[in-house]
Amino acid sequence: VLLENVKNATGYRYNATDDQGCRLEALKIVENPKGGYLGVYHSNVNGVFQVRLANSTDILNWNFIKTIETKASQATIAKAPNDAYIIMLEKEEEIGGSHLKLQYYPNLTTLTNVNGAPTFTIDIPRNQSNIHEGTPNIYNITIKDNVVSACIGYHFDNGTFDNVAVGWLKVPLNNPEKYTWQATPQKDYNEKLRKYWNVKGDIGDRDYGQILGRTITLQEANLLPREEENVNKTAYWASWRVFLYDHSTRNFTMLNIKTHKGSTSFGNPTFTFLKSPNGRNCIAVTYFIFSEGAAPNEPGELIFYKEIEWEGRGIWVWASSFNPDPNVGSIQIYEAFKNFSELNLNFVLFLVKESEGWLYYNSSIGPVHPNYRWDPLKVAIEEAHRFGLELHAWFCIFRDIRRAKEKPNLAMTDVNGVVSSEWVCPMNEEERKYVKSLICEVASKYDVDGIHLDYIRFPGRTYCYCNTCRENWIYKHPEIPWPPSPTEPEWTRMRQKIITSFIEETRMMLKGINPRIKLSAAVVAVPEDAINNKMQNYPEWAEKGIIDFITPMTYTNVSCQFGGWLNNILQAVKGKTLVYPGIGLYKLLNTSDPQDLLREQINKTRNLNVTVNCLTLKADGYTLFRYKYLNPFIETLKQLNVGQTFPPHIDCYPPEIGEPLQTPSVVNPHQEVTITVNVTDYPTRVRNVTLWYRTDDGQLWTTAMKQVCQNTFQATIPGHEYCTTVSYKVEAYDILGNKAIGDSHYHVVPEFQSTTALIPITILTTLIIIYQ
Repeated sequence: VLLENVKNATGYRYNATDDQGCRLEALKIVENPKGGYLGVYHSNVNGVFQVRLANSTDILNWNFIKTIETKASQATIAKAPNDAYIIMLEKEEEIGGSHLKLQYYPNLTTLTNVNGAPTFTIDIPRNQSNIHEGTPNIYNITIKDNVVSACIGYHFDNGTFDNVAVGWLKVPLNNPEKYTWQATPQKDYNEKLRKYWNVKGDIGDRDYGQILGRTITLQEANLLPREEENVNKTAYWASWRVFLYDHSTRNFTMLNIKTHKGSTSFGNPTFTFLKSPNGRNCIAVTYFIFSEGAAPNEPGELIFYKEIEWEGRGIWVWASSFNPDPNVGSIQIYEAFKNFSELNLNFVLFLVKESEGWLYYNSSIGPVHPNYRWDPLKVAIEEAHRFGLELHAWFCIFRDIRRAKEKPNLAMTDVNGVVSSEWVCPMNEEERKYVKSLICEVASKYDVDGIHLDYIRFPGRTYCYCNTCRENWIYKHPEIPWPPSPTEPEWTRMRQKIITSFIEETRMMLKGINPRIKLSAAVVAVPEDAINNKMQNYPEWAEKGIIDFITPMTYTNVSCQFGGWLNNILQAVKGKTLVYPGIGLYKLLNTSDPQDLLREQINKTRNLNVTVNCLTLKADGYTLFRYKYLNPFIETLKQLNVGQTFPPHIDCYPPEIGEPLQTPSVVNPHQEVTITVNVTDYPTRVRNVTLWYRTDDGQLWTTAMKQVCQNTFQATIPGHEYCTTVSYKVEAYDILGNKAIGDSHYHVVPEFQSTTALIPITILTTLIIIYQ
């Protein structure tokens, strides 16, 4: 939607030109560190193509700065790790061909100065084509040992059509003439477009980057062969399309770009994740609309941007809701997920291990449901991703009726010695290994976005008193006779720890398989009940940062009770994890006005503010229980969910650290120094901020910075002797583990040798502020 739907954009402009009336063709936008935006583009000026540089304050309107290169086009720009700027472009040759050219600007000032010239340029000889090489994009730039390494994508003309290649450029900054260039065609990439999408013509310009944790390339390609231009020029130019290549799945999808009047032919795609003019996260996108496929008033350069709205909107779905017949069931999954997308939901919790113990995917470890051997999980993932939904595999963990009955040695036993026919013991290592092996199997074999844990708890405080629990208790607490009372504090803590350790082990396992996979859990609605009776200490999970989000089972048809539960949950987790409270649709159906109750409960997730210490918190979204009961609420959900949102748990951007304030600014010997800093994070929250500091004798200390108000953190450095150098840095993590460290700067007060000079020394202890 961010890349396709111009009609829902926050801002847009068709047939865009700069302030001199020159077309902004193939515009690539980047943020200007000094505010606003910079863009490189090409224009035909008096019959000659020029690459130009412009700036903007609103993404849509651009002011020309200078001409970068004449007889050139198809430029792109990127900032290097040393704050230099690299521009790549397609340079025309006198004999009619083209090649790649690089320009290196040492800093922003040189780049934006009207008279600023590049430190060096490199004309890269063609090595894949005797005719044309061009439309460069920059995949990445690194610098090591004063050598710039850039990975460059480009097209080359093989005489029949254009294909895409990738090259690696290495440039010694102290001797650019000694650069090296190696390139190779992207054979698999090209062949996938031609084989699976019937692309018969040129595969040309592209852009690469990340959107919300997904690495993608936007690629232009022509469906018709090049010779078609001589037969039917209009049809040829109307056949340019843009495809999205997902680097995680290595598959293409053709974008269905929706303009206001229905243009159909697009090329020169670019996209950039940046801050909107309103300071919000957004995606800025540009396409060139070919006149042959353009609607009235739409040909030329299209610029649009979409501010990202954040709200988790999930739904629990049982695999058994769909027909066992694969031909019918697959269609039903398609229709259901299409419906979820139209309701602007954004993630699905899809049951793959039910409490009966059956599995709904092709497992080589556990029992697959005999009626569902066609792999519902595989179909669900495909359809979820087709419709822009996340798919989280939902596991019932310690409620497994089949295993409890078949293997009584694994089953829980209550305080009276009654063996459960439904629950298996969380302390039993065989059971823990079994469930983790299933989770590992799914996370390794399937492109899931998350793992969702249900029944990750004890059924009550009177469990478990099986032999495994007895052995563990006697080993760890020989001083307290077996069996301990259900309310014995040490027994409660031991059982809480065994549940928490399962979460920790699962998280570590998933990080090793795919760090992108999120971990979540369905939890009991009342924190005290969860902690003391179910041994489900989810406030501790939140504090430790081992769970990405929770879905409390706040199922009730009394909205004030829903609000009270939500208030208590937010108080308990203190903003340390994301909260998507569950709305029990089946509960609402048993009332006189279920639609109003749904409105009330969703509005509470959006509007109920809770103050915890100095933080103002609210829910981060909601989750609907469950698909079976959805139909009566469809029209209400359409009214409530206007516009697409994204679940906050996909946030992959670090916190922002402001300029620290040092008090006092002039430091006396043995005087404490207070460091105050603003740290913000959106759409999630800051987990912790740490102050690292060291003295010039090499000793290093850390201290947690205290949150003194919503976004302000503070810590104190103890006093030191005069002429001591104290270095420090501020490190911040958000609740999803994204990390930030501040920018580098320092101040040094020199040592004084004379007695007279000791007077200022008694006033000032040297501080160096270094952010690394």
